[in-house]
Amino acid sequence: MLEMDSGQAAELYDEMDRVLVGAILESKKAGGSRIDQLIDLAHRMGVINIGIAYCVGFAEQAEKLAERLGKNFEITAVDCKVHGLQAEDLVPGATGALCNPAGQADVLNMAGTDLNIAIGLCLGCDMIFQKHSIAPVTVLAVKDRATDHNPLAALE
Repeated sequence: MLEMDSGQAAELYDEMDRVLVGAILESKKAGGSRIDQLIDLAHRMGVINIGIAYCVGFAEQAEKLAERLGKNFEITAVDCKVHGLQAEDLVPGATGALCNPAGQADVLNMAGTDLNIAIGLCLGCDMIFQKHSIAPVTVLAVKDRATDHNPLAALE
C-alpha cells in the first residue's frame, strides 16, 4: 500500500467533493434516519431534482420515498425494466426481459438530476447504474433475497 500523508490525501478531493464533505458533516449532526439525513444533506447541497432508480420489486418503497421527498424536491423515478430491454439484445442466445441500469442512468441523466438514489438494484446492476450516472449516487436498499435484503446478516 502506498503511504500518503493527510495533506496528500486531501489533494484527492476536488471542490465538489469538499462541498459534499462539508454537507455530510453538517447532516450527521442533524441525526434521524438515513432518509432524514438524506433530505438534510440534499438541502445543504442545493439539490433540486432527485432521481430514484429502483427494482420493480421495490416499486412500493420507491413510491413512498418519492412521495416523502416530493414535499421538498422535484422527483424523477425510473424502474429497472425501462425501455423493455431483452437479454438477447446484450447476450446472444440469452432469453427474457433484462434489467436496464444503464437505461435508468440515462433517463435520470436526461432529467438533469442532482442526486440519485438506488433502491433494490441487483448486484452488478447497481455497479452499472453507478458507472453511468452523472449525478452522485447513494444506495438506500440493496437486493438480497437470501437475507431479506440485509446482506450483513450473512456475516453473522
